[in-house]
Amino acid sequence: VTTTIAKGLHQVYKLERYEKKKAVEAIFSEIKNLILDHDSLTGVHLGNADPKDVVLPTNLIVDDKAVNGKHVKYKARFIARGDLQKKADYAELSSQTVNTESVFILLAVAAAENRALAVIDVKGAYLNADMKTPGGRQTIVKIERDMAKMFVTVKPELAEFVDDTGRLYMRVDKA
Repeated sequence: VTTTIAKGLHQVYKLERYEKKKAVEAIFSEIKNLILDHDSLTGVHLGNADPKDVVLPTNLIVDDKAVNGKHVKYKARFIARGDLQKKADYAELSSQTVNTESVFILLAVAAAENRALAVIDVKGAYLNADMKTPGGRQTIVKIERDMAKMFVTVKPELAEFVDDTGRLYMRVDKA
């Protein structure tokens, strides 16, 4: 069971001492995952961005994951306000979820006819997808001051992309 314990840093700061410590650790883990492990975000100077690029505000969600009522871990998710994007600018990227019975029927037919099956890493393909739109627009996320400080703590080179208001702007290179 997953329970959201904070939406945004302001709620993280209001958590009790232990929960706050674990939530902040989860946030740093998520930031490291985004900018060190997967190279998903690249710092940009907003003044150098193309006027047709999309700038989205960001937020943070921290969840408490539990199994059988027992706490397992805290998980932070860095999210962009994609609801502000114009739907017409993006191709339809969703797909229907396959029915489990259909998979079992396919497996049974393949086994009966001695056929080979292959697996496609859809998640990996999605995570490495090019984030430019057909019109060449880039998606840029705006990271507010306190969160920007956390990003700079993880990767000090990002300090050059922090503006006078303390915000950090980053281009989304991968989903």
